[in-house]
Amino acid sequence: MRVFWKFLQLYLLLFLVCLTESLYAAPRYYFKQISLENGLSQSSVKCVLVDERGVMWIGTRFGLNRFDREKITVYQEERENPHSLPYNDIVFLEEDAEGNIWVGTSRGLAYFDRGTRKFIRQEIDGQPMVAACSLLMPEGIYFLGKQGVFCYSYAEKKMIRCKFKEERSFTFSPNYAYLYDEKERKVILSFLEKGLWWYSLDTGDMERVPFIPKGNIPSMYIDAFKRIWVAIYNKGVFCYDREGRLQEHLEAPERLTHNVVQDMCEKDGELWLATDGGGINIYNYKNKTVRAIMHLPGDRHSLPINSFACLYIDDEDNVWAGSIRGGLIGIKPVFMTTYRDAPPGASYGLSFQSVTSIYEDRDGKIWVGTDGGGLDLFDPQKETFRKYPQTAGMKVVSIMPYSDSELLLSLFGVGLCLFNKNTGECREFLLNWGHVRKDLFLRGNSIRLSPLDEDHFCLLSDSFVCV
Repeated sequence: MRVFWKFLQLYLLLFLVCLTESLYAAPRYYFKQISLENGLSQSSVKCVLVDERGVMWIGTRFGLNRFDREKITVYQEERENPHSLPYNDIVFLEEDAEGNIWVGTSRGLAYFDRGTRKFIRQEIDGQPMVAACSLLMPEGIYFLGKQGVFCYSYAEKKMIRCKFKEERSFTFSPNYAYLYDEKERKVILSFLEKGLWWYSLDTGDMERVPFIPKGNIPSMYIDAFKRIWVAIYNKGVFCYDREGRLQEHLEAPERLTHNVVQDMCEKDGELWLATDGGGINIYNYKNKTVRAIMHLPGDRHSLPINSFACLYIDDEDNVWAGSIRGGLIGIKPVFMTTYRDAPPGASYGLSFQSVTSIYEDRDGKIWVGTDGGGLDLFDPQKETFRKYPQTAGMKVVSIMPYSDSELLLSLFGVGLCLFNKNTGECREFLLNWGHVRKDLFLRGNSIRLSPLDEDHFCLLSDSFVCV
């Protein structure tokens, strides 16, 4: 048993060393997909919200989904029910300071009454109120759309029409609204086809932002430094400072994986960008580099899909990405990857799920012995496994180097064999110690190998030590 504990301590030490080294490397990610199979009403996710109670609300093109981390409840428009959703196409979700969940659809606005579990539709002049986006402020929540600007006042508990000097040259339907200057109460608005505009909450004045190029703007973001990030359709992303000077231009193929950026958000000094076809790109403010999280065919550890419409960061710092056809993807950084068994011929996993031995070769590649699947070779740089059919069915208890071209393997219930690293062939390693093979290997013992020097090694079991 002492020998067993020594090996256990060795494996734990190696594990801790590998884990410590990985903490200083770029993180990998764990992905949680919520899709039609889980009860989602539709696979195209347009917006996400996690409320103060931890309940997740998922807006799709065909209904609103309430996910309490156990089950999904779907809310949809019911023609004869005035307390149902105004429409099924969800545009935005927002929770105000009073805990109301506001749901903006393409044909009407409503909030969800938690007590009655009914949707309270909003009307203006007897017509459904339609808002394109919202803005949270201390005094209430603002809604902006074709009918103008309105504010639900916390003090008055009702919707109030706000000052708004309509710009006659285009339809007022902004897709993003951010408070840019708190003192002057100046808001910056983005429009899909008409660029960026300033809007004053106090006077209602509208003025075009002159330094932003005209074009189709699918997304906009204001970062922690008050810089304006603007995505121009199929031209990447532009960054401007407060004085309107161009600071950065991210464009494919050099600095993005795709030029159509649908949404942006900020996390830990980095800007996350959701692309339509290139996965998620992450721009680091400090070193000005971009890394990508993408779907890689055949790699089940990669992002499930590459086209996204929205991004959301919850209070626990988890990132949620609404995809265009694959539901909602939760993204959480991890610093350790689990590899499991994979079909024959696949390079992304093991030949058998149970690992019984590990040996790192001089070139940094790792030999993995399995409990019935034989021997695999893992390449840490490519993160791929090579399988050796000649070893199929073998239970590889222990691995040690024998020569530049061969490994010595201890096989459960068989004995020792020499494995050729170049050809994959195995040949028996004869033990000229009388009945040692019968006494050790053929009686159900797991025999470990431990090199002493270039010419000697030990055979270790729970009951014997042979040199």
